[in-house]
Amino acid sequence: TETNIVSFPPYNLVLEMAHLSDAIYHMKHWTSCTPPPSYTSTDSFLPPQATCQSYAHHKLMGTQVMVVTSSLHKYIAVVFAGTDDLRTVSSDLNIVTAPFHGPLLSLNGTTQKEDDKRREKLQVHAGFDHAVFNNGLFDDISSILALLKNNTYNGTNQTMLQDYSNYQIIATGHSLGGANAILASAALSALYPAEHIMAITFGCPQTGLTEWSLYYNSLITNYTTTTASSQNTQLSSHQFVLGKDAIPRLPSIPFYRHVGHTIQMNVTGNMKAYYLHYGDDELGYAGVPAGWNVESMVHFIDSFRKHSIRKYVEYIEERNDGTSVDDFYVSGFERVEIKRESEMVTKLS
Repeated sequence: TETNIVSFPPYNLVLEMAHLSDAIYHMKHWTSCTPPPSYTSTDSFLPPQATCQSYAHHKLMGTQVMVVTSSLHKYIAVVFAGTDDLRTVSSDLNIVTAPFHGPLLSLNGTTQKEDDKRREKLQVHAGFDHAVFNNGLFDDISSILALLKNNTYNGTNQTMLQDYSNYQIIATGHSLGGANAILASAALSALYPAEHIMAITFGCPQTGLTEWSLYYNSLITNYTTTTASSQNTQLSSHQFVLGKDAIPRLPSIPFYRHVGHTIQMNVTGNMKAYYLHYGDDELGYAGVPAGWNVESMVHFIDSFRKHSIRKYVEYIEERNDGTSVDDFYVSGFERVEIKRESEMVTKLS
């Protein structure tokens, strides 16, 4: 019997993050949470009881980010948009690395010089790092979060202050936005070490090299291997991948590594969860199937069609059409034994 060492994000919360990751694309030409005069629709593309507290589009890098609160689900979400123009496409394709520029979780007794050496080893995708930590973007995000957490933020769409001190902080996004959310979640874990930060991404590419993946996953380890309350741990991180979506398989070069847990959204069948993507033999968890990295190349055109955030939203919505969530959503990781048995059946068939 499998010990449930991970609390997967609730299905309704995953769907909500997918909707937010879709919504921010519609705000490309906005300058704030207030719709521009050209926006004439009376319909809100935000989920019910969700409020935009801050929105910015840093045109130099093409980075869009929105801070949203939900009185229904009690979260503060930092939402990043994905690729929206040629500038962000170049950021996607640029495989040059740079040290992680976000705040690091402090280690007891370390000096500034030692922390600088740690940072130098944490090599991440330079374009993603630049999109989040240059031009004061992350500073603006952290300032807004601090005000919300301290109940002193009076945003554009608020008529009265609300208590957000116990709201869950979530970083989310699709494609490049997912990669930005990964880097931001690590930085937020350092800023709020006593809180549990969540990252929920869709079609997210790999974000850095081996040392980075070890650092990022270390923020998850206590959460996944202890029975402590999630509010006493640093981070949970789940990357949702639809079918053979090509983008999560990129950059397709050695030394780049996935971080967090991979939730495979199979086009036929149910979702499957893979512990820290690569599995852990000691814990008995399987990694993604052999050939996972290259299978998108077999159906190249279809793999890019699967990358649309609308495809992700439709998949999650359709799976719950009159069906119990327990019938299709993940409740545990794929086991090594199950993986081997399925491989034997495949060989015998």
